[in-house]
Amino acid sequence: TILGKSPKEIKKGSGFYVEEVRHFIKKEFAMSALDVLARRWRILFLNLEIAESLVTPVNNLLAKDLGWTVAEKQHSLKEVTNLIKSLRDTL
Repeated sequence: TILGKSPKEIKKGSGFYVEEVRHFIKKEFAMSALDVLARRWRILFLNLEIAESLVTPVNNLLAKDLGWTVAEKQHSLKEVTNLIKSLRDTL
C-alpha cells in the first residue's frame, strides 16, 4: 500500500499524505507542485482553499526529495500560485 502503517498527513486534517507525494515522485514521475495538486490529486479543480493550504508543504517536500535549487523551488511555487490566481479570477 502507498500509505504504509503510519502515514503522515501533509497538513493535519487534510486527508492528503506525504507518502502519496513520494509515490507520485518515484512511480509516476511527478515533477512540480502543480503536477501533484492538479494532475494527481485534482484538488486544484475541486477545492481551491484546500489546494492553497497544501501548496507550500507539497512544494517543500518536492524540493527536498528532488534536490531542487532555490530557483527551481520558486519556479514550481510561482507556477501553481499563478494558476490558483487565474482560477480564482474566474469565480
